Amino acid sequence: MKFTKEQVVLFQRLSGDRNPLHVDPDYARRTQFGQPVVYGICGVIVALGQWADGRAFRLRSIAADFRKPLYLDTEYRTETIEQAGVVTAKYWRGDTLQAKITFVPELLDARQDDTYKPSGFVARAEPADSLATSYHAERVAYTFDTSASRRMGSVLGLEFGQLSHGQLNAILWSSYQVGMEYPGKQALFSELKIKFDENPTCDEFVLEKVTGTFDDRMNEVTIAAKGSGVESLSLRAFRRPRKVDYGIGDVAGALTGTSARFDGKTVLVTGANRGFGAVLAKAFALQGAHVLINCRESGISEAMDVRSQIEEAGARATLVTGDVASEKDCHDMVARIAAANPGLDYLIHNAVPNFDLQAFLKHAPADLEQSVSRVLAMTSHLTRECLPRLLPGARIIAISSCTTKIPVPNFTHYISAKCAVEGLVRGLSTEFQKLTFVIARPPRMLTDQTNFAFDRNKPEQATDVAARLLDRLSRLDGNLNFHEIDL
Repeated sequence: MKFTKEQVVLFQRLSGDRNPLHVDPDYARRTQFGQPVVYGICGVIVALGQWADGRAFRLRSIAADFRKPLYLDTEYRTETIEQAGVVTAKYWRGDTLQAKITFVPELLDARQDDTYKPSGFVARAEPADSLATSYHAERVAYTFDTSASRRMGSVLGLEFGQLSHGQLNAILWSSYQVGMEYPGKQALFSELKIKFDENPTCDEFVLEKVTGTFDDRMNEVTIAAKGSGVESLSLRAFRRPRKVDYGIGDVAGALTGTSARFDGKTVLVTGANRGFGAVLAKAFALQGAHVLINCRESGISEAMDVRSQIEEAGARATLVTGDVASEKDCHDMVARIAAANPGLDYLIHNAVPNFDLQAFLKHAPADLEQSVSRVLAMTSHLTRECLPRLLPGARIIAISSCTTKIPVPNFTHYISAKCAVEGLVRGLSTEFQKLTFVIARPPRMLTDQTNFAFDRNKPEQATDVAARLLDRLSRLDGNLNFHEIDL
Protein backbone atom coordinates (compact mmCIF):
# COMPACT_ATOMS: atom_id res chain seq x y z
CA MET A 1 0.00 0.00 0.00
CA LYS A 2 0.95 3.65 -0.40
CA PHE A 3 -0.03 6.68 1.65
CA THR A 4 -1.52 9.47 -0.44
CA LYS A 5 -1.63 13.24 -0.21
CA GLU A 6 -5.43 12.99 0.06
CA GLN A 7 -5.07 10.94 3.25
CA VAL A 8 -2.64 13.43 4.79
CA VAL A 9 -4.85 16.42 3.90
CA LEU A 10 -7.95 14.76 5.38
CA PHE A 11 -6.08 13.73 8.51
CA GLN A 12 -4.90 17.31 8.98
CA ARG A 13 -8.48 18.56 8.87
CA LEU A 14 -9.76 15.74 11.05
CA SER A 15 -7.17 16.10 13.81
CA GLY A 16 -6.32 19.80 13.64
CA ASP A 17 -2.62 18.86 13.56
CA ARG A 18 -1.03 21.35 11.15
CA ASN A 19 2.60 20.58 11.94
CA PRO A 20 4.65 21.68 8.90
CA LEU A 21 6.73 18.50 8.88
CA HIS A 22 3.63 16.79 7.47
CA VAL A 23 1.90 19.48 5.40
CA ASP A 24 4.53 21.98 4.20
CA PRO A 25 6.78 20.51 1.47
CA ASP A 26 9.19 23.48 1.56
CA TYR A 27 9.63 23.17 5.32
CA ALA A 28 9.96 19.38 5.22
CA ARG A 29 12.56 19.51 2.45
CA ARG A 30 14.85 21.50 4.77
CA THR A 31 14.73 18.78 7.44
CA GLN A 32 16.78 15.59 7.66
CA PHE A 33 13.90 13.77 5.92
CA GLY A 34 13.97 15.90 2.77
CA GLN A 35 10.24 15.46 2.19
CA PRO A 36 6.93 15.52 4.11
CA VAL A 37 6.48 12.77 6.69
CA VAL A 38 3.12 11.01 6.95
CA TYR A 39 1.42 11.47 10.33
CA GLY A 40 2.14 8.43 12.49
CA ILE A 41 -1.42 8.47 13.79
CA CYS A 42 -2.69 8.54 10.21
CA GLY A 43 -0.95 5.19 9.84
CA VAL A 44 -2.70 4.02 13.02
CA ILE A 45 -6.16 4.98 11.69
CA VAL A 46 -5.49 3.23 8.38
CA ALA A 47 -4.33 0.08 10.19
CA LEU A 48 -7.45 0.05 12.39
CA GLY A 49 -9.64 0.40 9.30
CA GLN A 50 -7.88 -2.42 7.47
CA TRP A 51 -8.33 -4.76 10.43
CA ALA A 52 -11.94 -3.77 11.17
CA ASP A 53 -13.10 -4.20 7.57
CA GLY A 54 -16.35 -2.35 8.23
CA ARG A 55 -17.04 -3.87 11.67
CA ALA A 56 -17.93 -1.73 14.70
CA PHE A 57 -15.59 -2.00 17.68
CA ARG A 58 -14.09 -0.31 20.66
CA LEU A 59 -10.62 -0.62 22.12
CA ARG A 60 -9.40 -1.77 25.49
CA SER A 61 -5.89 -0.53 24.72
CA ILE A 62 -3.69 0.61 21.88
CA ALA A 63 0.05 1.16 21.48
CA ALA A 64 2.08 2.39 18.55
CA ASP A 65 5.83 2.38 17.98
CA PHE A 66 6.92 4.71 15.16
CA ARG A 67 10.38 3.36 14.38
CA LYS A 68 10.97 4.93 10.98
CA PRO A 69 9.22 7.76 9.16
CA LEU A 70 6.46 6.96 6.70
CA TYR A 71 6.44 8.82 3.38
CA LEU A 72 3.96 9.61 0.65
CA ASP A 73 3.85 7.50 -2.51
CA THR A 74 6.24 4.92 -1.07
CA GLU A 75 5.40 1.23 -1.26
CA TYR A 76 4.82 -0.42 2.12
CA ARG A 77 3.92 -3.97 2.95
CA THR A 78 1.30 -4.35 5.67
CA GLU A 79 1.07 -7.31 8.03
CA THR A 80 -1.77 -7.88 10.49
CA ILE A 81 -1.76 -10.74 12.99
CA GLU A 82 -4.53 -11.47 15.51
CA GLN A 83 -3.74 -13.84 18.35
CA ALA A 84 -5.45 -14.39 21.71
CA GLY A 85 -7.48 -11.20 21.30
CA VAL A 86 -4.46 -9.00 20.54
CA VAL A 87 -4.00 -7.51 17.08
CA THR A 88 -0.58 -6.47 15.80
CA ALA A 89 -0.34 -4.44 12.61
CA LYS A 90 2.99 -3.62 11.00
CA TYR A 91 4.21 -1.44 8.15
CA TRP A 92 7.28 -2.79 6.35
CA ARG A 93 9.49 -1.15 3.74
CA GLY A 94 11.45 -3.99 2.24
CA ASP A 95 12.72 -5.88 5.29
CA THR A 96 12.68 -2.83 7.55
CA LEU A 97 9.92 -2.42 10.11
CA GLN A 98 8.68 1.17 9.90
CA ALA A 99 5.83 1.16 12.43
CA LYS A 100 4.12 -1.30 14.75
CA ILE A 101 0.60 -0.90 16.15
CA THR A 102 -0.75 -3.25 18.83
CA PHE A 103 -4.33 -3.07 20.06
CA VAL A 104 -6.92 -5.08 21.99
CA PRO A 105 -10.32 -4.66 20.33
CA GLU A 106 -13.84 -5.64 21.32
CA LEU A 107 -16.37 -6.07 18.52
CA LEU A 108 -19.75 -4.33 18.92
CA ASP A 109 -23.14 -5.19 17.51
CA ALA A 110 -23.68 -1.80 15.91
CA ARG A 111 -21.90 1.39 15.05
CA GLN A 112 -22.40 4.58 17.00
CA ASP A 113 -25.07 6.89 15.64
CA ASP A 114 -24.41 10.21 13.95
CA THR A 115 -25.68 12.39 16.81
CA TYR A 116 -22.20 13.19 18.11
CA LYS A 117 -21.97 16.81 19.18
CA PRO A 118 -18.53 18.42 19.24
CA SER A 119 -17.44 20.39 22.30
CA GLY A 120 -16.59 23.60 20.47
CA PHE A 121 -12.85 22.95 20.54
CA VAL A 122 -10.85 25.35 18.36
CA ALA A 123 -7.47 24.13 17.11
CA ARG A 124 -4.39 26.32 17.02
CA ALA A 125 -3.68 28.00 13.71
CA GLU A 126 0.07 27.41 14.13
CA PRO A 127 2.01 24.90 16.23
CA ALA A 128 3.63 26.04 19.46
CA ASP A 129 7.33 26.74 18.98
CA SER A 130 8.79 26.55 22.45
CA LEU A 131 11.88 25.04 24.05
CA ALA A 132 10.13 24.60 27.40
CA THR A 133 11.43 21.73 29.53
CA SER A 134 8.03 20.98 31.03
CA TYR A 135 4.35 21.24 30.18
CA HIS A 136 1.17 21.36 32.26
CA ALA A 137 -2.48 21.78 31.29
CA GLU A 138 -5.71 21.32 33.24
CA ARG A 139 -9.03 20.08 31.88
CA VAL A 140 -8.20 19.68 28.20
CA ALA A 141 -11.30 19.22 26.05
CA TYR A 142 -10.64 18.16 22.46
CA THR A 143 -12.88 17.27 19.55
CA PHE A 144 -11.96 16.11 16.09
CA ASP A 145 -13.40 18.03 13.14
CA THR A 146 -16.72 16.35 12.42
CA SER A 147 -17.01 18.11 9.05
CA ALA A 148 -14.07 16.01 7.88
CA SER A 149 -15.25 12.78 9.51
CA ARG A 150 -17.76 11.93 6.77
CA ARG A 151 -14.96 11.13 4.33
CA MET A 152 -13.00 8.93 6.74
CA GLY A 153 -14.20 5.67 5.25
CA SER A 154 -13.47 6.48 1.61
CA VAL A 155 -10.06 8.03 2.31
CA LEU A 156 -8.68 6.45 5.49
CA GLY A 157 -10.61 3.16 5.49
CA LEU A 158 -12.23 3.69 8.91
CA GLU A 159 -15.84 4.84 8.76
CA PHE A 160 -17.21 7.45 11.12
CA GLY A 161 -18.95 5.53 13.91
CA GLN A 162 -17.04 2.26 13.56
CA LEU A 163 -14.89 3.23 16.56
CA SER A 164 -16.43 5.01 19.53
CA HIS A 165 -16.22 8.76 19.19
CA GLY A 166 -14.50 9.16 22.53
CA GLN A 167 -11.75 6.69 21.65
CA LEU A 168 -11.29 8.23 18.20
CA ASN A 169 -10.92 11.58 19.95
CA ALA A 170 -8.22 10.21 22.24
CA ILE A 171 -6.20 8.79 19.37
CA LEU A 172 -6.48 11.91 17.20
CA TRP A 173 -5.75 14.18 20.17
CA SER A 174 -2.38 12.46 20.65
CA SER A 175 -1.29 13.68 17.21
CA TYR A 176 -2.61 17.19 17.90
CA GLN A 177 -0.95 17.35 21.31
CA VAL A 178 2.46 16.27 20.01
CA GLY A 179 2.40 18.24 16.78
CA MET A 180 0.69 21.44 17.91
CA GLU A 181 1.04 21.86 21.67
CA TYR A 182 4.05 20.08 23.17
CA PRO A 183 6.69 19.55 21.84
CA GLY A 184 4.94 21.39 18.97
CA LYS A 185 6.63 22.51 15.77
CA GLN A 186 9.87 20.53 16.26
CA ALA A 187 8.09 17.29 17.23
CA LEU A 188 8.72 13.82 15.87
CA PHE A 189 6.18 11.37 17.33
CA SER A 190 7.81 8.12 18.49
CA GLU A 191 5.44 6.22 20.82
CA LEU A 192 1.78 6.06 21.83
CA LYS A 193 0.21 4.07 24.68
CA ILE A 194 -3.44 4.34 25.74
CA LYS A 195 -5.38 2.14 28.13
CA PHE A 196 -9.10 2.84 27.99
CA ASP A 197 -11.66 2.47 30.76
CA GLU A 198 -13.42 -0.87 30.60
CA ASN A 199 -16.86 0.73 30.75
CA PRO A 200 -16.76 4.15 29.11
CA THR A 201 -19.86 6.15 29.97
CA CYS A 202 -19.82 8.97 27.40
CA ASP A 203 -18.34 10.19 24.13
CA GLU A 204 -16.99 13.37 25.65
CA PHE A 205 -13.20 13.49 25.70
CA VAL A 206 -11.81 15.59 28.52
CA LEU A 207 -8.41 15.10 30.08
CA GLU A 208 -8.28 16.32 33.67
CA LYS A 209 -4.54 16.88 33.61
CA VAL A 210 -1.79 16.71 30.98
CA THR A 211 1.87 16.86 32.00
CA GLY A 212 5.03 16.77 29.94
CA THR A 213 8.73 16.51 30.74
CA PHE A 214 11.83 16.91 28.59
CA ASP A 215 14.94 14.71 28.73
CA ASP A 216 17.78 16.81 27.30
CA ARG A 217 20.09 13.78 27.09
CA MET A 218 17.88 12.18 24.45
CA ASN A 219 16.05 15.30 23.19
CA GLU A 220 12.86 13.44 24.07
CA VAL A 221 9.54 14.57 25.50
CA THR A 222 7.30 12.31 27.59
CA ILE A 223 3.62 13.21 28.06
CA ALA A 224 1.19 11.64 30.54
CA ALA A 225 -2.56 12.16 30.91
CA LYS A 226 -5.84 10.61 32.02
CA GLY A 227 -9.45 11.61 31.85
CA SER A 228 -12.89 10.63 30.56
CA GLY A 229 -12.78 7.14 29.10
CA VAL A 230 -9.01 6.99 29.49
CA GLU A 231 -7.43 5.09 32.36
CA SER A 232 -3.88 6.03 31.33
CA LEU A 233 -2.21 7.67 28.38
CA SER A 234 1.47 8.24 27.59
CA LEU A 235 3.18 9.71 24.56
CA ARG A 236 6.80 10.04 23.57
CA ALA A 237 8.23 12.34 20.94
CA PHE A 238 11.63 13.61 19.94
CA ARG A 239 12.21 17.32 19.80
CA ARG A 240 13.97 17.86 16.50
CA PRO A 241 16.76 20.45 16.51
CA ARG A 242 15.95 23.79 14.96
CA LYS A 243 16.85 24.59 11.37
CA VAL A 244 20.55 24.94 10.65
CA ASP A 245 21.12 28.32 9.08
CA TYR A 246 24.58 29.46 8.00
CA GLY A 247 24.14 33.14 7.25
CA ILE A 248 26.48 35.15 5.08
CA GLY A 249 28.11 36.52 8.23
CA ASP A 250 28.83 33.00 9.49
CA VAL A 251 30.49 32.13 6.20
CA ALA A 252 32.51 35.34 6.13
CA GLY A 253 33.75 34.71 9.66
CA ALA A 254 35.13 31.29 8.70
CA LEU A 255 36.96 32.34 5.53
CA THR A 256 40.70 32.98 5.52
CA GLY A 257 43.03 34.64 3.07
CA THR A 258 42.36 37.42 0.59
CA SER A 259 38.77 38.27 -0.29
CA ALA A 260 39.65 38.32 -4.00
CA ARG A 261 41.11 34.82 -4.46
CA PHE A 262 38.42 33.95 -6.99
CA ASP A 263 37.91 37.44 -8.38
CA GLY A 264 36.38 37.37 -11.86
CA LYS A 265 35.76 33.61 -11.82
CA THR A 266 32.39 32.15 -12.80
CA VAL A 267 31.43 29.28 -10.53
CA LEU A 268 28.45 26.93 -11.00
CA VAL A 269 27.43 25.13 -7.79
CA THR A 270 24.76 22.45 -8.02
CA GLY A 271 22.35 21.94 -5.13
CA ALA A 272 23.27 25.41 -3.87
CA ASN A 273 19.89 26.26 -2.36
CA ARG A 274 20.62 24.57 0.98
CA GLY A 275 23.18 22.73 3.06
CA PHE A 276 26.82 22.63 2.02
CA GLY A 277 25.97 23.87 -1.46
CA ALA A 278 24.53 27.11 -0.10
CA VAL A 279 27.60 27.59 2.10
CA LEU A 280 29.91 27.02 -0.88
CA ALA A 281 27.96 29.50 -3.00
CA LYS A 282 28.29 32.19 -0.32
CA ALA A 283 31.97 31.43 0.24
CA PHE A 284 32.93 31.69 -3.45
CA ALA A 285 30.90 34.87 -3.84
CA LEU A 286 32.53 36.48 -0.81
CA GLN A 287 35.92 35.77 -2.35
CA GLY A 288 35.16 37.49 -5.65
CA ALA A 289 33.43 34.90 -7.83
CA HIS A 290 30.23 35.29 -9.82
CA VAL A 291 28.27 32.34 -8.47
CA LEU A 292 25.60 30.49 -10.45
CA ILE A 293 23.21 28.99 -7.90
CA ASN A 294 21.65 25.79 -9.19
CA CYS A 295 18.61 24.07 -7.70
CA ARG A 296 15.46 22.30 -8.77
CA GLU A 297 12.18 24.20 -9.11
CA SER A 298 11.12 23.02 -5.66
CA GLY A 299 14.09 24.80 -4.06
CA ILE A 300 13.66 28.22 -5.64
CA SER A 301 12.53 30.02 -2.49
CA GLU A 302 15.64 28.85 -0.61
CA ALA A 303 17.90 29.66 -3.55
CA MET A 304 16.47 33.18 -3.76
CA ASP A 305 17.36 33.68 -0.10
CA VAL A 306 20.95 32.56 -0.80
CA ARG A 307 21.13 34.99 -3.72
CA SER A 308 19.71 37.85 -1.64
CA GLN A 309 22.29 37.32 1.10
CA ILE A 310 25.11 37.31 -1.46
CA GLU A 311 23.86 40.46 -3.17
CA GLU A 312 23.37 42.26 0.13
CA ALA A 313 27.04 41.54 0.86
CA GLY A 314 27.97 43.33 -2.36
CA ALA A 315 28.79 40.15 -4.27
CA ARG A 316 27.28 38.67 -7.42
CA ALA A 317 25.02 35.63 -7.84
CA THR A 318 22.59 34.33 -10.47
CA LEU A 319 19.86 31.75 -10.02
CA VAL A 320 19.94 28.83 -12.51
CA THR A 321 17.14 26.29 -12.05
CA GLY A 322 17.18 22.75 -13.38
CA ASP A 323 17.26 19.13 -12.27
CA VAL A 324 20.81 17.92 -12.89
CA ALA A 325 19.55 14.33 -13.06
CA SER A 326 17.63 15.26 -16.23
CA GLU A 327 19.47 15.40 -19.56
CA LYS A 328 16.98 17.90 -20.94
CA ASP A 329 17.22 20.17 -17.91
CA CYS A 330 21.01 20.12 -18.09
CA HIS A 331 20.96 21.00 -21.79
CA ASP A 332 18.50 23.86 -21.31
CA MET A 333 20.27 25.16 -18.22
CA VAL A 334 23.71 25.26 -19.84
CA ALA A 335 22.25 27.00 -22.89
CA ARG A 336 20.92 29.75 -20.62
CA ILE A 337 24.27 29.99 -18.86
CA ALA A 338 26.14 30.23 -22.17
CA ALA A 339 23.88 33.04 -23.38
CA ALA A 340 24.75 35.20 -20.37
CA ASN A 341 28.36 34.21 -19.56
CA PRO A 342 31.57 33.88 -21.59
CA GLY A 343 32.31 30.53 -19.98
CA LEU A 344 32.72 28.62 -16.71
CA ASP A 345 35.82 28.56 -14.53
CA TYR A 346 34.48 26.14 -11.90
CA LEU A 347 31.88 23.40 -12.12
CA ILE A 348 31.12 22.10 -8.63
CA HIS A 349 29.09 18.89 -8.42
CA ASN A 350 27.52 19.15 -4.98
CA ALA A 351 23.89 18.09 -5.47
CA VAL A 352 22.93 14.68 -4.11
CA PRO A 353 19.51 13.15 -3.36
CA ASN A 354 18.46 12.17 0.15
CA PHE A 355 19.52 8.65 1.08
CA ASP A 356 17.62 6.23 3.29
CA LEU A 357 20.56 5.11 5.42
CA GLN A 358 20.12 1.56 6.63
CA ALA A 359 21.74 -1.87 6.41
CA PHE A 360 22.37 -3.31 2.94
CA LEU A 361 19.97 -6.22 3.39
CA LYS A 362 17.21 -3.90 4.57
CA HIS A 363 17.04 -2.19 1.18
CA ALA A 364 15.02 -3.51 -1.73
CA PRO A 365 17.30 -5.26 -4.27
CA ALA A 366 16.95 -2.50 -6.88
CA ASP A 367 17.73 0.33 -4.44
CA LEU A 368 21.51 0.14 -4.86
CA GLU A 369 21.41 0.26 -8.64
CA GLN A 370 18.94 3.14 -8.61
CA SER A 371 20.99 5.11 -6.08
CA VAL A 372 24.24 4.75 -8.01
CA SER A 373 22.56 5.43 -11.35
CA ARG A 374 20.86 8.62 -10.18
CA VAL A 375 23.93 10.13 -8.52
CA LEU A 376 26.12 9.23 -11.49
CA ALA A 377 23.61 10.82 -13.86
CA MET A 378 23.60 14.03 -11.79
CA THR A 379 27.35 14.33 -12.44
CA SER A 380 27.70 12.97 -15.97
CA HIS A 381 24.77 14.81 -17.65
CA LEU A 382 25.87 18.24 -16.49
CA THR A 383 29.55 17.57 -17.14
CA ARG A 384 28.80 16.51 -20.72
CA GLU A 385 26.84 19.70 -21.37
CA CYS A 386 29.36 21.98 -19.66
CA LEU A 387 32.55 20.65 -21.28
CA PRO A 388 32.26 22.84 -24.40
CA ARG A 389 31.59 25.88 -22.18
CA LEU A 390 34.53 25.49 -19.82
CA LEU A 391 37.28 28.06 -20.10
CA PRO A 392 40.95 27.02 -20.48
CA GLY A 393 42.26 25.76 -17.17
CA ALA A 394 38.74 25.33 -15.75
CA ARG A 395 38.20 23.05 -12.78
CA ILE A 396 35.60 20.34 -12.26
CA ILE A 397 35.13 19.53 -8.59
CA ALA A 398 33.16 16.58 -7.25
CA ILE A 399 32.04 16.88 -3.63
CA SER A 400 32.46 13.29 -2.45
CA SER A 401 32.64 12.04 1.14
CA CYS A 402 35.15 10.88 3.71
CA THR A 403 33.17 7.63 3.89
CA THR A 404 34.62 6.52 0.55
CA LYS A 405 37.97 6.11 2.34
CA ILE A 406 36.72 5.32 5.84
CA PRO A 407 33.41 3.48 5.34
CA VAL A 408 30.82 3.21 8.08
CA PRO A 409 27.91 0.78 8.53
CA ASN A 410 24.55 1.44 6.87
CA PHE A 411 26.06 3.82 4.29
CA THR A 412 26.70 1.23 1.58
CA HIS A 413 24.33 2.76 -1.00
CA TYR A 414 25.65 6.27 -0.37
CA ILE A 415 29.29 5.15 -0.46
CA SER A 416 28.74 3.17 -3.67
CA ALA A 417 27.21 6.21 -5.37
CA LYS A 418 30.02 8.51 -4.27
CA CYS A 419 32.67 5.99 -5.36
CA ALA A 420 31.03 5.81 -8.78
CA VAL A 421 31.32 9.59 -9.11
CA GLU A 422 34.96 9.45 -8.04
CA GLY A 423 35.60 6.85 -10.75
CA LEU A 424 33.95 9.07 -13.35
CA VAL A 425 36.10 12.06 -12.36
CA ARG A 426 39.29 9.99 -12.42
CA GLY A 427 38.45 8.72 -15.88
CA LEU A 428 37.63 12.18 -17.21
CA SER A 429 40.95 13.53 -15.97
CA THR A 430 42.76 11.19 -18.36
CA GLU A 431 40.69 12.32 -21.35
CA PHE A 432 40.71 16.08 -20.76
CA GLN A 433 44.29 16.92 -19.87
CA LYS A 434 43.83 20.69 -20.18
CA LEU A 435 41.21 20.77 -17.43
CA THR A 436 41.73 20.24 -13.73
CA PHE A 437 39.69 17.63 -11.85
CA VAL A 438 39.29 17.54 -8.09
CA ILE A 439 37.72 15.04 -5.73
CA ALA A 440 36.95 16.74 -2.41
CA ARG A 441 36.08 14.54 0.56
CA PRO A 442 34.52 16.54 3.38
CA PRO A 443 33.88 15.08 6.83
CA ARG A 444 30.37 14.72 8.19
CA MET A 445 29.01 18.26 8.44
CA LEU A 446 26.17 19.88 10.33
CA THR A 447 23.39 20.71 7.88
CA ASP A 448 19.63 20.30 7.94
CA GLN A 449 20.10 16.82 6.49
CA THR A 450 22.39 15.70 9.34
CA ASN A 451 20.76 17.62 12.20
CA PHE A 452 19.43 14.70 14.22
CA ALA A 453 17.51 14.90 17.49
CA PHE A 454 19.92 12.47 19.14
CA ASP A 455 23.52 12.42 17.92
CA ARG A 456 26.50 11.25 19.97
CA ASN A 457 29.05 12.33 17.33
CA LYS A 458 28.62 15.99 16.59
CA PRO A 459 29.41 16.89 12.97
CA GLU A 460 31.68 19.74 11.91
CA GLN A 461 30.47 23.20 10.97
CA ALA A 462 29.92 23.40 7.21
CA THR A 463 31.41 26.91 7.16
CA ASP A 464 34.75 25.63 8.46
CA VAL A 465 34.83 22.83 5.90
CA ALA A 466 34.03 25.24 3.07
CA ALA A 467 36.80 27.59 4.20
CA ARG A 468 39.32 24.73 4.14
CA LEU A 469 38.19 23.67 0.67
CA LEU A 470 38.52 27.15 -0.83
CA ASP A 471 41.94 27.54 0.76
CA ARG A 472 43.13 24.24 -0.74
CA LEU A 473 41.67 25.11 -4.16
CA SER A 474 43.58 28.39 -4.18
CA ARG A 475 46.85 26.50 -3.66
CA LEU A 476 46.57 23.59 -6.11
CA ASP A 477 49.68 22.50 -7.99
CA GLY A 478 49.12 23.80 -11.52
CA ASN A 479 51.33 21.08 -13.00
CA LEU A 480 48.79 18.38 -12.16
CA ASN A 481 45.31 18.00 -13.62
CA PHE A 482 43.96 15.60 -10.97
CA HIS A 483 43.79 16.23 -7.23
CA GLU A 484 42.27 14.58 -4.18
CA ILE A 485 41.48 16.79 -1.20
CA ASP A 486 40.63 15.16 2.12
CA LEU A 487 39.08 17.80 4.31
